[in-house]
Amino acid sequence: MSLTFEHTTLGQRVLFGTGLVAEHLAAEVARLGAQRVMVISSASEASTADEVTRQIGVTVHHHDVAPHVPIDKANSARSIALHH
Repeated sequence: MSLTFEHTTLGQRVLFGTGLVAEHLAAEVARLGAQRVMVISSASEASTADEVTRQIGVTVHHHDVAPHVPIDKANSARSIALHH
């Protein structure tokens, strides 16, 4: 029995460095030319998300998340993104 398959992985960019998350995030937003940034985090991590995104112009922060992304949460986030 032979095994044949094709696996395609989308390109990704990994930035690593202790204490550099805010700097790396700001650089990536600039590199991408992002005009409207939506930050999604849990409510328990909202203050951390706010802190590391302080250097960039965040259009909307969304903290209403749940494990495994229930469809109603995904639809809510999509609607919020659409209207901001």
